[in-house]
Amino acid sequence: MKDAKSLLLEDLATIPDGEKVAPLLAEDGVAEPPFLHSVGIEPRCKGRAAIVASMTS
Repeated sequence: MKDAKSLLLEDLATIPDGEKVAPLLAEDGVAEPPFLHSVGIEPRCKGRAAIVASMTS
């Protein structure tokens, strides 16, 4: 059985291409996925550019 961190990292690897998703996001949108802080990722992104950057980094 995998631990929570391994499952989260696997899930994050399946996030779609940020450039393809960008047109669907509001310019001033906010993304705050839970549990990202547990793997050392800033959990809050504000604005389309920041959200896309978090998906492509």
